[in-house]
Amino acid sequence: MRSKVTLRNKSIDNAGIPSDYKLAIAEYIWNSFDAKATNVNIQFEANEIGYISHFIISDNGEGINLSEVRGKMGKGRFSFINFCSKAVWRTRYEKEDGAILQYDITINEGDKDHYETDNNQIIKSGNTGTDVFFYNLKKL
Repeated sequence: MRSKVTLRNKSIDNAGIPSDYKLAIAEYIWNSFDAKATNVNIQFEANEIGYISHFIISDNGEGINLSEVRGKMGKGRFSFINFCSKAVWRTRYEKEDGAILQYDITINEGDKDHYETDNNQIIKSGNTGTDVFFYNLKKL
């Protein structure tokens, strides 16, 4: 499902997003701790010539509540535009009934006024948490 992002009083482009890619990546790590994660991992894949093709920051935090996502994407989530062109959050969130809802949130740099949510499913096993995939890395 495609939804519009709404930020109060500021555009995404000047909403206080870190200009240094290292600070932008650190923002995602801090987001994990804000979600009460006790474990944060960074994984990356390199291509044949050793260039990092994409990387993932994973945590075991609370996940992102789908009902709180709609139109309220925090400015920290847009930090990826400093170092890549696409970010996908695969998150697992425990609903009030104890079921774990897993879904993806996708934002593309070229259309950062919108985000997509899809692949909604109840998972039978696993824990809460979020994996953020960063694609199409820019030369840093």
